[in-house]
Amino acid sequence: MEASKRGDQFVVRLPSGLRGMIKRTAQKNMRSMNSEIVFHLEKAVRDLSLSAGDETTGDPDEKEIHK
Repeated sequence: MEASKRGDQFVVRLPSGLRGMIKRTAQKNMRSMNSEIVFHLEKAVRDLSLSAGDETTGDPDEKEIHK
Protein backbone atom coordinates (compact mmCIF):
# COMPACT_ATOMS: atom_id res chain seq x y z
CA MET A 1 0.00 0.00 0.00
CA GLU A 2 1.22 3.54 -0.77
CA ALA A 3 2.65 5.48 2.17
CA SER A 4 0.11 8.26 1.55
CA LYS A 5 -2.78 5.80 1.96
CA ARG A 6 -1.59 4.42 5.31
CA GLY A 7 -2.38 7.47 7.45
CA ASP A 8 -5.58 8.11 9.34
CA GLN A 9 -8.37 9.73 7.36
CA PHE A 10 -10.44 12.55 8.82
CA VAL A 11 -13.25 14.38 7.02
CA VAL A 12 -13.42 18.13 7.68
CA ARG A 13 -16.07 20.61 6.54
CA LEU A 14 -14.38 23.79 5.37
CA PRO A 15 -15.86 27.27 5.58
CA SER A 16 -16.73 28.87 2.26
CA GLY A 17 -13.63 30.04 0.40
CA LEU A 18 -11.10 28.15 2.52
CA ARG A 19 -10.64 25.33 0.00
CA GLY A 20 -9.60 27.82 -2.67
CA MET A 21 -7.16 29.50 -0.28
CA ILE A 22 -5.61 26.14 0.59
CA LYS A 23 -5.37 25.23 -3.09
CA ARG A 24 -3.59 28.49 -4.01
CA THR A 25 -1.21 28.25 -1.05
CA ALA A 26 -0.42 24.60 -1.83
CA GLN A 27 0.34 25.45 -5.46
CA LYS A 28 2.59 28.33 -4.36
CA ASN A 29 4.47 26.00 -1.99
CA MET A 30 4.55 23.18 -4.57
CA ARG A 31 2.66 20.79 -2.28
CA SER A 32 -0.56 18.84 -2.58
CA MET A 33 -3.52 20.29 -0.73
CA ASN A 34 -3.31 17.42 1.75
CA SER A 35 0.39 18.06 2.40
CA GLU A 36 -0.31 21.77 2.85
CA ILE A 37 -3.02 21.08 5.42
CA VAL A 38 -0.87 18.54 7.31
CA PHE A 39 2.09 20.97 7.29
CA HIS A 40 0.03 23.74 8.89
CA LEU A 41 -1.70 21.44 11.38
CA GLU A 42 1.64 20.05 12.56
CA LYS A 43 3.10 23.56 12.84
CA ALA A 44 0.09 24.81 14.82
CA VAL A 45 0.23 21.87 17.24
CA ARG A 46 4.00 22.28 17.71
CA ASP A 47 3.64 26.03 18.30
CA LEU A 48 0.86 25.51 20.84
CA SER A 49 2.86 22.83 22.65
CA LEU A 50 5.96 25.01 22.78
CA SER A 51 4.05 28.06 24.00
CA ALA A 52 2.51 25.94 26.76
CA GLY A 53 5.95 24.64 27.72
CA ASP A 54 5.04 21.09 26.72
CA GLU A 55 6.98 19.09 24.19
CA THR A 56 4.21 16.51 23.88
CA THR A 57 0.62 16.11 24.98
CA GLY A 58 0.99 12.47 25.97
CA ASP A 59 -0.91 11.22 22.94
CA PRO A 60 0.75 7.96 21.76
CA ASP A 61 0.16 8.95 18.12
CA GLU A 62 2.02 12.20 18.67
CA LYS A 63 5.40 10.51 18.32
CA GLU A 64 4.69 10.39 14.57
CA ILE A 65 4.48 14.19 14.47
CA HIS A 66 7.70 14.76 16.43
CA LYS A 67 9.93 12.49 14.32
